[in-house]
This record gives sequence, C-alpha cells and structure tokens, in this order.
Amino acid sequence: MDEKNCLRKLLSELWENLPLLLASDIFFCLFCVPSTILFFSDLILPAIWLSGFTIIPAFSGLVYLTGRIASSKEFSIKDIIVGIYHFYRRSIILGSIIALLLSFILCTLGLINANPAQGWLIFPLSIQFSALLFIALLLAYIFSLMTIYDISLQKAFIYAFLLASNYKMPTIGTFSLIILFVFLIRWTKFGLILVCPALWAIFVTNITLLLVQKQLSY
Repeated sequence: MDEKNCLRKLLSELWENLPLLLASDIFFCLFCVPSTILFFSDLILPAIWLSGFTIIPAFSGLVYLTGRIASSKEFSIKDIIVGIYHFYRRSIILGSIIALLLSFILCTLGLINANPAQGWLIFPLSIQFSALLFIALLLAYIFSLMTIYDISLQKAFIYAFLLASNYKMPTIGTFSLIILFVFLIRWTKFGLILVCPALWAIFVTNITLLLVQKQLSY
C-alpha cells in the first residue's frame, strides 16, 4: 500500500464510520472530564497525574478501535472499552512517564521563578524538555504499535524509535497534526474535542500500518 492508497483508505474509513467515530469521541471525552475540572481549578499537578490514569488509557482504547478499523477487522463501539481494559496497565505506565516528566518541568520552572539568579537550572530544564519532546514524537507510534500488535510497552518504544528514525517526515507530520488539533480545540473553545481525537487516532493507525509494511518490505 502506497501513500495515495493509504490516503484513499483513510478517507473511506472516516466517511463509512463517521457516526461510530463521533460516538467513540464522546465516550473518550467522558474520561477527560475529571482532569479538566482539576486543571481549571488550578490543580495542575493532580490534573496531570489523573490524566495518566484516565485520558491515556481512554486514548489507548480509542486507538485500539481505530486500529481494528484500519486493519479491516470486525469492530464495534464496545472495542474502545475492550481496549481500555486490555491495555490499562501499559497505558498507566506510559501516562506515569509523561506525568513524571511534566511534573519535573513544572517543579523546575517553579524553582527558576523563585530563584532567577540560579542560571544553572536552565540545564536540567532543557534536558527535561528534550525528553518530553522525544516521547511526544514517538507517542503516535507507541499507541498504534501497542494496540494493533498487542506488544509490550518496552517493545513499542523500541519499534516506535525505529520508525521515527527511518521515516522522519511522517513522524514530524503526525506530531504537527496533533499540535494543529490542540490549537483548533482551544480556538473553538473545546468544540472540536468531539472530533479531533478520533481523527488523529484513525490517521496515526493508518500511517503506522503503512510504515510498518514499508519497513518489513526492506
């Protein structure tokens, strides 16, 4: 399958399964509510850590569903629940890694604000941001590889790194797309949150399957 066929397949899957994807997005958004309430209550760290136990597993379930669609397997709305349950442990480990990095960044920023003369704090902050960016670039592949092929989180990280190293432009593209979606969600005052997660999920599952196929053909 080449890029043109992948795009045609992606658009076809979106059109044919639009009601299901919208319903799954609504279900996913329910898991976002607790963390969102904490975030807007200025409880930033609790919101971040709670997201690791709610939003990340819910997104794993969403990617599991879109992965079944992209793989031409039988699927239904209940697959998002199956995905949440089956990948919950791996998801909270992934969520905890992200939450830990974000916590370090927030704490370091707090130290810099409290001690502006301590210029050396920029060094650990740059390392923390670099680690977060590294994981963010791999995140699309990690979710897809873990849920489509049911592999361990460690293997998902390794294979995601291989895909990102060998296919830099698609990796930058998937990362740029999520930044665009985040911007659109904020610009529409969270109106597009009922659409964007499923769109990104169906996109990354298809692009991951395409890149894995290319990698195996070498």
